[in-house]
Amino acid sequence: MRTEPARIERRPLERAGAVVEVLAPSSWTDARVEAWLDWAQGETDLPSAIFRRAEIIAELGEAQGLFADAAARAGFRRDLGAALLTGKLALSEPSFARPLRVVEATDPAAGATLGQLRAERRGRAAARASAHELSRRLQAVMDAILRCEGDPATCADPAGNPGLARAAEAARTAGASDPMILDAMTLARTGENLWDAQLLFETGEGVDLICAARGEPQGAIADALAATAWETGAVIAGFDLEASGRLAEAGRPTRAALDLMVFGIGETFDTESFEDVVRIATLALAAAGGPVALGLAGMADWLTAQGLAYDSLQGRRAARRIFLQAHEIVARTAKLQGGLAVFDDPDLALKLGGAPTGGAPGLGAVTVAETEDGVLTRVLSEATLQGLKVLGIDAAEARAVLLGRHDLAEAPGIDHAALQARGFTEHEIAAVEAALPFAARLADAVSPQTIDPGFLSDVLGVTDAELADPDLDLLSRMGFTPQQIGAAETYALGGGSLAEAAFLTPDQRAVFQSADELGPGPYFAMMAALAPVLDIPPVAELELEWDTSPLDARALLAEAALAGAPAIRIRRMEPPAHLVLDLPRLPEAAPRPLRSAEPEPIAAAAPPPKERIVER
Repeated sequence: MRTEPARIERRPLERAGAVVEVLAPSSWTDARVEAWLDWAQGETDLPSAIFRRAEIIAELGEAQGLFADAAARAGFRRDLGAALLTGKLALSEPSFARPLRVVEATDPAAGATLGQLRAERRGRAAARASAHELSRRLQAVMDAILRCEGDPATCADPAGNPGLARAAEAARTAGASDPMILDAMTLARTGENLWDAQLLFETGEGVDLICAARGEPQGAIADALAATAWETGAVIAGFDLEASGRLAEAGRPTRAALDLMVFGIGETFDTESFEDVVRIATLALAAAGGPVALGLAGMADWLTAQGLAYDSLQGRRAARRIFLQAHEIVARTAKLQGGLAVFDDPDLALKLGGAPTGGAPGLGAVTVAETEDGVLTRVLSEATLQGLKVLGIDAAEARAVLLGRHDLAEAPGIDHAALQARGFTEHEIAAVEAALPFAARLADAVSPQTIDPGFLSDVLGVTDAELADPDLDLLSRMGFTPQQIGAAETYALGGGSLAEAAFLTPDQRAVFQSADELGPGPYFAMMAALAPVLDIPPVAELELEWDTSPLDARALLAEAALAGAPAIRIRRMEPPAHLVLDLPRLPEAAPRPLRSAEPEPIAAAAPPPKERIVER
């Protein structure tokens, strides 16, 4: 196999609680290095860790008779290590998770099974939500004793310590049982000061169930399936019984993925290297044993780089040809339990430098790059640059639309002349323009973080109180209108889309359409086109906004089935971290009458028991 050597360098990397020195390829971003560090279980010499893992995989393959002789085994170890280190290939750890369950939509028990899945997820979510609150209340019980000054026995007695009585009642109201409250009291009395609780069960982020049907489910079971998919994200809707069975057999496989963009495009595509890496990945998966899956990552970018629209017959044919080529190599190399597949694996994507493995449309022409000093800046993706070149389009014109011009010389509304009229000199203008490549908004570049506070005070009259305000909007304070700010921001920072660029033809615009611009239909069509050349049926994975409803999931299920996609999994985004429900103020409720059977009062903490000797 022909490989390009990766330049290895040492770099400091900030990890949890420490800064470590890592030996890694110089072209890898810090995030990519961290992903490989996790894979190597913290080993900071990544080349050594990678080749040691290649040696282990080679030993497993030798035990299974995958190599003709010692020379073949040694060559496999060398080539596997090189493929991993040059970023052509990434491997996951072997999977030992439980197999997937399958329920047919026509099964009378299907509705109850889906309902049980929802109930289990709700139970886990409720436990996670209540664990923190219950721990806080029980901690307050302990604190009421620990902070009490006086006789220890009185401090540990709710009858003598009103603060303890209130804390205990609040804990009971939050759901704590009286034995739990007594435990907290006893522990505090004996000197412990922390009530710590951890959840040991699974959080349930993966898939638990496949609901299989012949085509789109109908009626009540379709509504139940949509609601379960929307609420849990843990069910795959299969529209073909045979394909659903193969999905269940594949279970949760050990995965590997190749980055298609590494091998080039068109006439420069390195077929020999591609076939070698597919063969090596196949042998590595065969050595792992059990269910396995091999994917081709970065497919949408690979099509864009060739000037092919994802949502086109030519694009689907090109994608199918490369998967078919890989399929033939896999079949010649080894017999696998599983094989070629399309799957979503964010961890593998990160190890490959961000190349998505799920086969979905791309995220757009703009990406971020990391500078040598670790700063992220917006740039055109490599796929976009290659696609523009293939189509004969000036990259500078596209860059101006997408990224802006990174200067304000002729910006509408806020140009150099407008800034100079407000007292800016060349020095301040240069400082603002130097910050533009790293700014998300124009206000980020025109701010006290980039302009000398002394200038802002002396020339613009900005007070110390204003400078301390994190929400200070200098542009508005200088008298610029929202319309002027918006126009100048688009000029300097871009924000348009090539799918709307006037200098492109409609066919050229289609090449650069993002997933958001395309919608789910082309994704479903691509999965349907690839399914016949895959060993494991593809699952289209879609994420809904957090504030959607089961009706939105129901519509996606119908669209996927109509497009011929074998299966679909729907998940919802997490709600905003600081979401607060805006509730109206209600009048005070009237006091409730006493119940006939009140709970027993909490007893005082019992004195420590005397030691008892048990004769045996």
